[in-house]
Order: sequence, then C-alpha cells, then structure tokens
Amino acid sequence: ALEALPAHRGVQFVGLNVPTPSGKLTEALNGDKGIGSFYPGGSMVWRGCASATTDPMLAKQRAMAGAGVALVLKIRSNSSRDVSAFVASPDLGERLFLPRRRFRVAAIHALEDSQLRRGLASTGSRGGAHALLDAFEAPGLTALGSGAASSLPWEDACNRRAVCVVLDEEDAPSSAALGRGGH
Repeated sequence: ALEALPAHRGVQFVGLNVPTPSGKLTEALNGDKGIGSFYPGGSMVWRGCASATTDPMLAKQRAMAGAGVALVLKIRSNSSRDVSAFVASPDLGERLFLPRRRFRVAAIHALEDSQLRRGLASTGSRGGAHALLDAFEAPGLTALGSGAASSLPWEDACNRRAVCVVLDEEDAPSSAALGRGGH
C-alpha cells in the first residue's frame, strides 16, 4: 500500500537519543549501538520501513530528550512517502521510507539550528512547515550544502554529545536488477 503513495523529494529528519557507555557519540557513530556506522563517505541500508519528520526542530527535540547522546539524521532523499494525511497529528509532517533504502553519509556537523534548517524555506501554507528550496535537484544533493568546510572531523564528532549526520539517499536497484542479482 505504501508503494502506491507518490514518492517525494526533500529533506526529512530523525531524532535519536542514544545511551552510550562513554556518554559521547563514539559508540553511536561507529555502529556499536546497532543503528549503523556513520563514517563520512560510508553507505548504509535501512532494511525496514523508517519514519521521519519534515520538522527539524521536532527531530532535535526528540534527540535531546533523555540522558543519552543526541543524534539527528538530516536525510536528503527522493523517495519518502507523505503519510501525514493518515496519522493522528498531520502537522508533524511524517514521512515513511520503504524498506531497503540506501544512504551515503555526506557529512557530520555540530547540532545547530542553522545547520538543521540549511536548505529549507518556510512555507506559509502549513503553519511554518518546511519545504525544500526550488533549487534542489537530484542527484546533485550536495548542492544543499553539506559544507565540507563546516563538517566536523571524525574524532571531534565522536567526542561530542550532539551532532547532525547528513545522509544522501542513493538510487535503489530496480526490481529487474534485484531479480537478476539474487541467487
């Protein structure tokens, strides 16, 4: 049923509060906590459906709620499904990703409001909801400013308690390719 919904290109966010033994992001970023490795340039596959929001401040709030470290995923994608019309709180801008979506880690930044909002513009139609700027064109996702100059070095990111990880969605293999490649 989700496949029948139109795919949307845009930016979505996931806020995670992850308890770590060190109290720093090392274990969350290197894959020890079971949520994937976020080393810049690396790729990851989400095997199941994943829920995200279009509201960066909601994701930040969720990530900061708790005693763990705060990890916000800023996902630049072209395949999320808008399910806000089917949920109890449509103003949260909920989006779903279908299973087997592949992402590349573009950058890690300090968790700052300006970084979360980069590449977004307010639209008056949904009470401050955010929409991607018209300048966004896939596959040139780096145009949204992952900003290598503002990216954190790996060691610095691992020693923090809060970061924003930018993920770029990669094209999924076609059904035909999956049929040929699956032995």
